[in-house]
Amino acid sequence: MTGAIIRRQARFVYTPLGPSALTAIGQSAADTIRTRISAGVNANDGAAKPLTPAYAKLKTKRGAKPIRDWKLTGGTLATLGVLGTAPNSVRVGFSDDRAALVAFFENKVEKMFGVSPRDHVAITAAANKIAHDEGIIQVR
Repeated sequence: MTGAIIRRQARFVYTPLGPSALTAIGQSAADTIRTRISAGVNANDGAAKPLTPAYAKLKTKRGAKPIRDWKLTGGTLATLGVLGTAPNSVRVGFSDDRAALVAFFENKVEKMFGVSPRDHVAITAAANKIAHDEGIIQVR
């Protein structure tokens, strides 16, 4: 094997995710959390606590489902999204002060806003796909 080159190492080149990729990951997280809350599932992936009978009756009267899904008007969940990015991080939350306050107090009754175990799996899968599509790791 004269003259043959044998590689004994590989070079991995890492390129950090840019703002657009981080925004896509954050939007995936917001969508996953919104879908879970809309289904009446809490941040532990369990069924949300039942509403008080009076509030369940009010929601039904207004044409909404009588479950804890933060959707009496739809305004709170409509503002859930990406608030900003920084190097290697993305912030997800409520873009409206009123919606953020509603979410704060609703979370006092039962933790709904947050990353549940199933959310974590879905968000990680989305992040891995985005990272792969962006080609952040190259082997040379």
